[in-house]
Amino acid sequence: MTTKLVLLHWKDAVTPTQGWTDINELETELAECVSVGFVVEENDETITIVSHMTGDNEGTDIDGS
Repeated sequence: MTTKLVLLHWKDAVTPTQGWTDINELETELAECVSVGFVVEENDETITIVSHMTGDNEGTDIDGS
């Protein structure tokens, strides 16, 4: 169970509407986010981290992806 622990700075979409909204009133925003976790999957477009891992020689379980 060897993994890399990382601190990630990333952006997430914000949906500032409640209920039905006129399309001309839609404003796009991005929220600045910070996450800490263990890298379990990574490719050219995405990275998946988890906050909890446990396991032994028979397997690994993860939580908080």
